[in-house]
Amino acid sequence: ADEKRRVELQTLRENARATRMEMKRAADARDFALAAEKQAEAAALQLECETLQSALREMRRDPTTGAAACAEGDEGDEDHSKKSLTSSTVRVSRFDPFCITVGKHELVVSLIDTPGYGENLNTVDSFDVITSHVEGLFEAQLVAETSGAERDYERLRNEDPLVHVCLYFIAPHRLKHIDVEFMRRLHKKVNIVPIIAKSDTMTTKEKEEFKLQVRETLAREGIEPYAFDPISLRAMEAQDRQEYKPPWAVIGSPHPHPG
Repeated sequence: ADEKRRVELQTLRENARATRMEMKRAADARDFALAAEKQAEAAALQLECETLQSALREMRRDPTTGAAACAEGDEGDEDHSKKSLTSSTVRVSRFDPFCITVGKHELVVSLIDTPGYGENLNTVDSFDVITSHVEGLFEAQLVAETSGAERDYERLRNEDPLVHVCLYFIAPHRLKHIDVEFMRRLHKKVNIVPIIAKSDTMTTKEKEEFKLQVRETLAREGIEPYAFDPISLRAMEAQDRQEYKPPWAVIGSPHPHPG
C-alpha cells in the first residue's frame, strides 16, 4: 500500500508540474481565461499531493507497532533501538551566498547541505524531503513568473533560488543501492555530478575499475549525469597530460597543497 501511494504521489506531482507549464504557456500567449483554468487545476492537484503526502507520513509513523512492541520486554527494547535507527530526519540547510569570479564575471553561489541523508533506514523519507525541496523551488519560481500580480522583474532577473547542480559524493569501493536510487529520482530535475570521495584510499587500478563500474551502472539504469563540455575536457587533458573520465575523484585534507 505504501509503494502504491508513493507512485500515485509521484504521478500527481508530475501532473501538477505539467499543468503549471500549460498555465505558463497560456499566459505567454495572453490566453488568460485558459491560464486561469489551468491555475485552478494545478491548485487542485497540489492539494491532492499534500493530502496524499500527509497520509503517507501517518502510515510511516503508525503508533500501533510501537505500542505492541513495548509490551514485550526485551523485544520491546530491540524494536525501540530499531525505531531510533529510522527516526533520523533529513534537513535541507542553505548557507549564506558567496561570490566566485569566472573570467570577468562574478557568480553568486549558495551551497545547500542535507545533514541526516543516508542515516535513515527508510530511504524514501530522505528522497521525499530533498525532491520536495527541489520541486517546491521550481513551483514557487513558476508561480512568481506566471502570477497575474505585479512582478518584481529586478528580483526575477538577479535572484535565482533554484537548485542547479547536485554534487553527489559516492563512498569509495562500493556503489550502494541508495546512491543509484537517489540519482535516478533527481537526475531529471537537477544536474547530477557524481564524485568519488576519499579516493586516496584506493589504488590507481581500483579507482579506474570503480569509475568504470559507476559509469556502466548509471548507463544501465538510464541515469544521465551532467555532461561537461568536451572541448574544455580535452584542453585540460592536454594541459595536464592525462585522461579525464567521469565520475570525478577527490581527496580531502586539512593541509593546503604546497604551491
